[in-house]
Amino acid sequence: MGTDTEFGRPTVVAVSTNGLTWTEISLQGSRKLEKVAYGNDRFVAVGGYEIRTSNDGVNWALQTFVTSQPLKALAFGAGKFVAGGVSGDVFISTDGQQWLAQTNFPGTQPVSATHGPKGFVMVGPKGTLLQSADGETWSNHFVGCPDDLSSVVFGAGTFLAASANRTLMTSQDGMTWTTQAAGGGIGYRVRFVKDRFYVVGEGLASSPDGAAWQLHDTGVKSPIWLDVCYGNGHYLLCGFSAIYPPAGPPILSPALSASTDGTSWQRLGSAPDPPPTALAFGNGRFVGIASKDGTAQLMSSTNGLDWTRVAWPDAASLSGVVFAGGIFVAVGPSSTIIISTNGTSWTEATKSTPFFAIDLNSVAYADGQFVTVGAVSVVEDAFAAISDDGMSWSATMVPPVTGLAGVAGGSGFKIAVGGSGVVLRSPVTKRPLRLGGWQHQGAFVLEMEGTAGGYCTLQTSTDLSAWDFWSTVVASGRVQWIKDRTPGPPARRFYRAVE
Repeated sequence: MGTDTEFGRPTVVAVSTNGLTWTEISLQGSRKLEKVAYGNDRFVAVGGYEIRTSNDGVNWALQTFVTSQPLKALAFGAGKFVAGGVSGDVFISTDGQQWLAQTNFPGTQPVSATHGPKGFVMVGPKGTLLQSADGETWSNHFVGCPDDLSSVVFGAGTFLAASANRTLMTSQDGMTWTTQAAGGGIGYRVRFVKDRFYVVGEGLASSPDGAAWQLHDTGVKSPIWLDVCYGNGHYLLCGFSAIYPPAGPPILSPALSASTDGTSWQRLGSAPDPPPTALAFGNGRFVGIASKDGTAQLMSSTNGLDWTRVAWPDAASLSGVVFAGGIFVAVGPSSTIIISTNGTSWTEATKSTPFFAIDLNSVAYADGQFVTVGAVSVVEDAFAAISDDGMSWSATMVPPVTGLAGVAGGSGFKIAVGGSGVVLRSPVTKRPLRLGGWQHQGAFVLEMEGTAGGYCTLQTSTDLSAWDFWSTVVASGRVQWIKDRTPGPPARRFYRAVE
């Protein structure tokens, strides 16, 4: 809204009664106005060091307002206007004329605000996220990271996030974050695999808690690792080996490395070309995604050596894949969500709430629910969708922030991260325990999921009448696999979980 008087032009306000025909009104002497809101029978506009009000959108009055910082954010809700300054000040008013300085959060930069059913939200660069139920009492969920956040995972009771500049941060509640000096500088993709965190990139490091890190020799010279996964008794790394010539881009060769303990690694003899950019494991096989010649590729393997590849011609690429509840879900640009039970035959998921032109960047599973996040194409606004079964999806509300790059869930809530250090926190509904399983190498693998931190007892039976104690398990908020190693098991055995 408006033009800057630095170039000798006045601020311009455009007015319309139907959204089709517009009339321009020049506000002489005004500096750049950036945000406008309507409430309590009047318009209010803010920008720079000034506030203007209007009853009809045509005639505007300059209000006397003294502030030491430019105003960038504005919203109306709960009977009041809320404005935010670039140095962290928050102001409220019921009429746009008399303003009260409500609070201050040094180091934050609110530049956009909105009001919804649960109150006000202000967001901005450098991890700014302010929340209030009524506009008067505010909480600061400042992340403290000026970088674009690219990846987030949950494990061992901790969220771990990585930035595009390879900074690592940890949090127990998704609101208070600590930058970790160790482990940084390697890569911008983080994973929680089996019982530890990993960061992949120009090397590989692991950590039991996100704070103390150990570097690993993966047997590949000058690696550029893309993802790590565990299944069928071994860990699998996928990526490239790089050769850096004196001039020009690096020469990349596909590479895979494997480990039985997650610390000692050995390069595998061959790797698919191109290698997977992301991996998931389920139903006894690894599934990877890639792109070749402008077409999305999906590949599967039971041992990491022999791969079966299929193309998905309706998408140029894919960005994420996850396995849960007996199903693989892969997402990508152009609102692509596809599903498979075996990693070789894929079908398109249904969308109960239609959404189009969405670049989906990440997919995760938490407490009985799939979630995918991304950005609306062209405008780059944040987007999120959820599904209970991976097959039917619906869009969900998110605050007005830039596109989201990663999502994870645990400890009763989900965390999504994105540009300018943005972190969003969403509650997760408690889900009942779910059991599944399959035969693998002569044994039965039990698949369990439940709300993080929940205790349950696993029992077995041969007749569904008499049940025997088998094990006690604490749900992690993620899919867990428990192998029944009972020697000489009966021909028929049933399993159940009791909270």
